[in-house]
Amino acid sequence: MKRFWSNLAVQLGKRAGLVSVVGLIITLVLGLGIPKLQFATGQDSYLNKNDQVAKDNVAYQDLFGGQLMVVLFTMDEGHKVSELMEKGNRAKIEAAAAKIAGSPEVEAVLTPADTLNFSASLLSFSPETAAKIAKATASAATQGPVAYQKAFDDAVKALPADKQFEPLAAIGKLTLDAASEFDKKNATDPKATAEEKAAAKASIKVRESDLAATTERVGPFLLDAANNPRTLDNPEWVDVLLHDNEGKIRKPLRSSFFDDRHAQMIVRLVGNADIETEGQGAIAVKKAFEDVKLDGATTVVTGAPVLLKDINDYLRGGILSLGAIAIAIMVVILLVFFDVRWRLLPLAVIIVGVTWAFGLAGYLGIPLSVVTIAGLPVMLGVGIDYAIQ
Repeated sequence: MKRFWSNLAVQLGKRAGLVSVVGLIITLVLGLGIPKLQFATGQDSYLNKNDQVAKDNVAYQDLFGGQLMVVLFTMDEGHKVSELMEKGNRAKIEAAAAKIAGSPEVEAVLTPADTLNFSASLLSFSPETAAKIAKATASAATQGPVAYQKAFDDAVKALPADKQFEPLAAIGKLTLDAASEFDKKNATDPKATAEEKAAAKASIKVRESDLAATTERVGPFLLDAANNPRTLDNPEWVDVLLHDNEGKIRKPLRSSFFDDRHAQMIVRLVGNADIETEGQGAIAVKKAFEDVKLDGATTVVTGAPVLLKDINDYLRGGILSLGAIAIAIMVVILLVFFDVRWRLLPLAVIIVGVTWAFGLAGYLGIPLSVVTIAGLPVMLGVGIDYAIQ
């Protein structure tokens, strides 16, 4: 084998001109494959399509949508998240949400106001009434938050007066009754241990106390509805929906309201989208809040799609700058630390090799990811090391 390579080197050396021309042609042909490179920064770059987890992920995104974008609302010192429901702030948020919902890359939008409306429905409507409202608003649910809110308000106004607010028959009250009934059975169950009976009795006491406090807070909205409107324009109603009887954010709402100074809007992008589509969705969300100025609050738009878009943009534009930096460093190393003739020749050889490698990857459809891009400086360094030796 050694003799074969020695003879090959001798023969090629005798035909240096021809070898140079052929090498140049091959380099040019393979170099044309570089623009064909595909960039993979999504889940498909680290999940095998045949793995069950990848199949489950595809099915999940078909049903519920894809990546999440988050708009974080941070209240200024001395302000609280309840102020996001003030008319001016809420109008700005809903206008931005409507723009986002109109983007083809967006599956759904959930604003803080939507979360409070869900809470209001649990407190206000019986299961039968809630089903009627859901049926009346089904078509508007896909048209954005503004259209849905209008359809919801119209559906509530169309209800008989005694059905527009029925806290004693509401879903929340029925759930509370079911939990209380369960505790009562445990408290008198002869099979229950003493500890279980004590815990059940304590739970009943806490729940009854909480129900009494809730009734006191909700009473004015039932007895004097004219002066106590059940709308998000009323700070007292917002307080009932947002805070429990101890003044803390209600636990079911903490996915949207973290505490009294932080809340978030959730944007679900379309499922199983490629990186370009997710990037467009990220841009749509950022543009919607680009000029939004809330009273007493600041906004930050973030999420995995933003990060993936930045990585993708870097891979597309950064590969050239990364290669240029790596070449510049190797030029300095070769000129400073190696006192030999033709010291830059190994670098030229490696540049040709890198062109061949990435051009061939483009023709073969091998995608570039963060991992494969990292191979560029490695190829330069190791290749030059071997070339010098």
